[in-house]
Amino acid sequence: MNIHEALDGKPVISSRLRPTPVNAKLYLYVALSNTLLHQGIFILYLIDLGFSAFEVSVLQALLFVSVSVASVPVGLLVDRIGARAAAALGQVIIATILFSQVFGPSSFWFFLILFFAHGVGLTFRDNSELVILYETAERSGQGAETAFPVLRSRCTAIRAATVSIAIIIGGFIQPFSWTLVYVISGTAAALAGVLATVLLPAPSAAAEKAAGKGDTDDEVAVSRWQVLESMGGGWALLLVVSSLMHGTLTPFLIFSQTILKDQSVSTPAIAVTMAGVYTLGVIAPLLAPRAMRRFPTMFLAGSTLTLLTAGLILASLGVGPITIAVVLIAASVPEVTAIALDFSIQDEMPADNRGTLTGVVTLLESTVIGAAYLGFGAVAVALGSTGSAGAFAALPFLALLIVVVAWLVKPAMVRKLDTDGESDETIHHDSVVETKL
Repeated sequence: MNIHEALDGKPVISSRLRPTPVNAKLYLYVALSNTLLHQGIFILYLIDLGFSAFEVSVLQALLFVSVSVASVPVGLLVDRIGARAAAALGQVIIATILFSQVFGPSSFWFFLILFFAHGVGLTFRDNSELVILYETAERSGQGAETAFPVLRSRCTAIRAATVSIAIIIGGFIQPFSWTLVYVISGTAAALAGVLATVLLPAPSAAAEKAAGKGDTDDEVAVSRWQVLESMGGGWALLLVVSSLMHGTLTPFLIFSQTILKDQSVSTPAIAVTMAGVYTLGVIAPLLAPRAMRRFPTMFLAGSTLTLLTAGLILASLGVGPITIAVVLIAASVPEVTAIALDFSIQDEMPADNRGTLTGVVTLLESTVIGAAYLGFGAVAVALGSTGSAGAFAALPFLALLIVVVAWLVKPAMVRKLDTDGESDETIHHDSVVETKL
């Protein structure tokens, strides 16, 4: 739906931006579920247990494999039991895994099981939260196209701020006890799971109807396959662009520390840069609602992909200050575009199949990210860390090329995806748009 069409014929009401009780509970859940003190230092814990760098990389790769494998089955279950129950189940699984890492055996095979199960828990949590955000926005009374960017951006900012603070706390506690770090993280995850039914909004009427309908498994499978086929080229285009963008960003921001070190950037400067990455991860998402009101989704995507392509090529020149600037841009601008893409992808989904289709989205994105990790690592071995940045520019360039080709072949389809950002002066003034999120 066009954000401006939603306002046509409706009175324009002035209101300050303020949280409702329902959304305040949602924000509290997001903060609690991301109070993970181990997150920034868990690799150090694995090394302390005696795992080699190769074994650590295998565990990380298995995590993404698990997310890929679990995405569609978890999506089917989200549609069956409801997103709120699925989010609670995901948190309980994560909590169990965290406790098991410090109280269970420290064998590599045991940790393989734990990391695979952790991926399943993350899939339950993340897929359910995205469904809940869209359904909450849809029932806000303002329309999903107005409410979703605000909810999504605020939850992203709260998540980034909570993780940043939790990592700092974990770093200070770790010298005293790894067990305490993991017990606090696991307790927070368990508490989020227990309180999910209190803090998270109830399922929508469509979701409850879907969970209770009496179709046979074969009929449901055929129906969902038909739904997926009917989503069309526009939805597929959004999904591919989003996957390639995430497949570029996730490994690049992880490997950026190595790239900067390879370019003789001092450790304090790298630390400051990483602090900037987390800070921008809090601030940048808050700009998404304003950006989505002013610019079309595909314009944001094309601009971001162009910046990423040019930035990675510049990072391959080996000039430390330039690479620092590229890393900071990569940590900010794409966060805005990701929210716009998330809304456009979710907005095309029928309500009673939202969990399943979100699983399909997660499947493709996690597969691309996992493959990109392996590709980035292989290129880094062959060309060095600095050279790998330039080679990796092929991913965003490919996504940009797909957008351009789609525009040339089916301009009407791309224009349909672009309608969110049509110029409308009224929507540009925060003082005249009712927002009670």
